[in-house]
Amino acid sequence: ANAQPLEMEVLETTSEGLKGRFRNTRRKDPSVEGPWTSLDLEAPGIVRFRANPKPGLVFGAALHCMPLGKGRARLLFRIYSRFPGALGLIVKLRNLKPNFLRHLSSCVILEQ
Repeated sequence: ANAQPLEMEVLETTSEGLKGRFRNTRRKDPSVEGPWTSLDLEAPGIVRFRANPKPGLVFGAALHCMPLGKGRARLLFRIYSRFPGALGLIVKLRNLKPNFLRHLSSCVILEQ
């Protein structure tokens, strides 16, 4: 388990939402600062998560909440990633399948 305190910063707060970031406090090498993970909350119902663990390596997620009526909502959850160079080619080869199948698993709609 990776339970640990997180270092957090709120970078901006407006009526439309807030922007912040966090990172782990436990590091393998204490002399090296860990990468930040950004988290944006946008009113009325969007949460964006983005991490850059190494230069060129990006992954993240977005959660959209759309009200449908009293006591009902639709959630759209999207995951994305970008890997540079040979690593990106390996990931693409591993996921070699038609685009519509890949998109089915990367974008999920949940209805209550």
